[in-house]
Amino acid sequence: DGMILPTVNLQRVRFQTVNVSRVRLRIKKVFDSNLGQFLQSQQLNSASDRRRDFYSREVNRVGVGLVDTVLKIGQERNRRLQHELDLNALLDPSETGPLLIGLSFKHKDMLYGAPGEAEEARKDRQWYRRNTDYRSHPFSPGYLNTYGRAIKPVIVSDIGLTYKKAHRQHPVYARDINNAAPMAGVAVTLRTYQNQVVGRGVTDAHGRVTIPDVAQDVFCVEGDKNGQKSIVKCNEMAWNLSTFDTGGVSAPPDGVRTFIYTERGVYRPGEDIHLSLIARNSEQTFPENHPVTLKLYNPRNQLVLERTARTGTDGFYVFSFKTEPDDPTGNWRARQEVGSRTVFHTVKVETVAPYRLKVRIEPEKENLTRTDHELRLGLVSTYLFGNPAAGLDAEIAVELRHRPRQFPEHPGFSFTNEAVTYAPLRASIFKGWLDAAGRARVRWPLPALGQAPSAIRVRIDATVLEKGGRPNRGRETLAIDPYDRYVGVAKTAVRLRVCAAGVRPGDSGCTGNGSGSGSAGPAA
Repeated sequence: DGMILPTVNLQRVRFQTVNVSRVRLRIKKVFDSNLGQFLQSQQLNSASDRRRDFYSREVNRVGVGLVDTVLKIGQERNRRLQHELDLNALLDPSETGPLLIGLSFKHKDMLYGAPGEAEEARKDRQWYRRNTDYRSHPFSPGYLNTYGRAIKPVIVSDIGLTYKKAHRQHPVYARDINNAAPMAGVAVTLRTYQNQVVGRGVTDAHGRVTIPDVAQDVFCVEGDKNGQKSIVKCNEMAWNLSTFDTGGVSAPPDGVRTFIYTERGVYRPGEDIHLSLIARNSEQTFPENHPVTLKLYNPRNQLVLERTARTGTDGFYVFSFKTEPDDPTGNWRARQEVGSRTVFHTVKVETVAPYRLKVRIEPEKENLTRTDHELRLGLVSTYLFGNPAAGLDAEIAVELRHRPRQFPEHPGFSFTNEAVTYAPLRASIFKGWLDAAGRARVRWPLPALGQAPSAIRVRIDATVLEKGGRPNRGRETLAIDPYDRYVGVAKTAVRLRVCAAGVRPGDSGCTGNGSGSGSAGPAA
């Protein structure tokens, strides 16, 4: 799934095919001078199932084709085949990227149906467009758009970049991807969305450079050394820190910090909006009655309100204003000037129709085990003023997905069979009317779960339609333990540790010692 291709990989890219006799290979490159324009409209996301076409008019403006050829695969059916592209044999060694690699096939290249059937289907596309699912049938035109191509951006580079932002300071770290060693001498460039350079620097012996005094928003970070390039696109490659114990923001040089909030997330046109602000300086105080100015812009970027509050206690200010029923909907921008700082807050104004029904799902058991063969639940719906939603149409759907099983007493262990893939199961388990009390009872036989890699999460979605047809929804989640016991493995650098954990309290035991992370499978 990655985008960076280290030199240790000898410029080889693997791909897999199944039931395809040949594929078309196209490779384009983006000129360095056009990289900013390319990033404005394209993503560097390189998921293995990516289908978005890089060969659009926008890409043609910034790049040029290098390779356009057909690769023969063979006539073997119903087997996943692995292949390898040698970029050294296809391209000049100096072409390091960004490169855009695309693979595609046509109906005539598919090993599906009888010989010649795909060609006949191609001549009768209108029939398949009218009488089949546009994307699911292999002979339909939409099938190729969905499954007939895979796109991948590649940059041949050993430069691994990490970019951070701390107010106007911008630290950048460069590491050698092959051995994680600090990389000195990397020329780092900060660019805005408009492709303007706002900062430059060169990494030191520790692989670090801090570019100071950059107030503009950084759109992308480039690193160059010895003809190699690496890119960080800031709005696309941010780390997910939700699993780490991190928080807070960097204090600005003037020490003034603000917190802005409203009492609701969305307002309707014509309603009153109350926007509150709390200001603090480096001494955790704020001058009494210090003026704070609010400027409010509507979605058309028109200034609709300017007001200065001169009464505030301990840095607490409140701005109240009323919208008109015919005001435009969308994101309103509140600009507030607090001392030497200017801060912004988005206020959403939308035409929101409130729900009239309360939908509640009541499972008979919150957690199911191996001995449970049915999912039993009740659906209850009432109007917000309390009356039962009698006689209304309702539907319940379920989705079963794999959920890695964890046991608090065995941290660092994996209780999942990594060799098994569990495809999500979706089903509609009820469609009918609620009774006079606004209730419905549902019993759904569970599928066989003896081959599940670990525990199963069940998501239950209920929809109740108002008399006018507007849906009101409810959701509930529960877990299924298809096994009485699970086998877990934790790997360390010197030994392997195995634990058997039971669903019932105290039903567990371990062998070996050590800790870490690894993978294992469930045991019935």
